[in-house]
Amino acid sequence: MRRGAILLTIFAGLVFFWIVISAVSYVAPWQSLKGNQQFPTALAFERALHAHWIVDLILASALVALLQAFNANVVASSRLLYAMGRRNLLDQRMARGHPKNQTPSTAIITVGIATALAMLLGEAGLVPILEVGALAAAVGWMSACVAYWRMRPNLRGRAAAAFGLLVTGLMVLVKVVPLVPGHFTRYEWIALAIWIVLGVLITLPVSGTYRQSQQRILIEELRNGTRPSRS
Repeated sequence: MRRGAILLTIFAGLVFFWIVISAVSYVAPWQSLKGNQQFPTALAFERALHAHWIVDLILASALVALLQAFNANVVASSRLLYAMGRRNLLDQRMARGHPKNQTPSTAIITVGIATALAMLLGEAGLVPILEVGALAAAVGWMSACVAYWRMRPNLRGRAAAAFGLLVTGLMVLVKVVPLVPGHFTRYEWIALAIWIVLGVLITLPVSGTYRQSQQRILIEELRNGTRPSRS
């Protein structure tokens, strides 16, 4: 049941974007949408229907979708920081939970403060961050596909993992290959370099603790005979 709901969500999103893209390409020629116009999708529907209410409807829908994506990212990123804190990949204070609500309070506050500060950067700062975030998401999905492949699933699972690797690999190439439209500009590369430096600075103080914890886990698994075989 849960797997069916996940697949339904994925395909519903695909159908939605397919309908929107097809509708825009049908109601307005692409030449009329070129330029520096804001919200070309809404303008295309306004020209087709000769009414302004469709613009308000599209912008309201975009606002709701933006709040949904924002809420999902806050939940996911705070739990990610919490999990990394528990694994000693970050400062262990990130693993603190609220005694009453049982929520990762420190991670949530950290994400909230970082989000509030990032909003002050404006469009010039947020666009490169979003572009780098898209690349990071593709790398994350690629890592998940590799991890699933390493779990030695059945043939169907391996095919899904291979397809995921292909798609995410193409997503990465779209951003890093200069010949592809929409590739990284100088500002995106600067944002990526800053991102990498921040990641190193954050994880460097706890890298020794993480290695020690992994050694303890390995010794415990070998002692109990629970370490899985690589054969």
